[in-house]
Amino acid sequence: MSARVVLDASAALEAVLPGPRAAEVLDALASATLVLAPGLLHCEVANALSKLVRHGDLPADQAPPLLEAAAGLVDVVTPDEELTTEALGLALTAGHTAYDMTYAVLARRHACAVLTMDQKLARTLRSLGIPTQPTARA
Repeated sequence: MSARVVLDASAALEAVLPGPRAAEVLDALASATLVLAPGLLHCEVANALSKLVRHGDLPADQAPPLLEAAAGLVDVVTPDEELTTEALGLALTAGHTAYDMTYAVLARRHACAVLTMDQKLARTLRSLGIPTQPTARA
């Protein structure tokens, strides 16, 4: 059982939407004793769901319960304002978005992996010495 994991929006969406790796994400979450996320997770998931609705890939009435399900995957949410200054520094150093670096900051603070399906983010995290789950596929 892994102690803690930081959940990012891509993995949260994979967990609540039918996808080829949903079981893999759900297994990783089930094996964690504590699931952490920045407050940003909720807005990122909401934004992705709204895009799916606008593109006709998801009925509008399904978006709110999916957002609630994604939020329910997290045990502890850290307010973004506690992460943004450090995230900005990492973004400037790593050449990655400050949004994504909030997940990196949280993982560093708690000495844990980030659960992500975003391959670009996973590469950046690993270059910063932050482990990722599941192993990103090429």
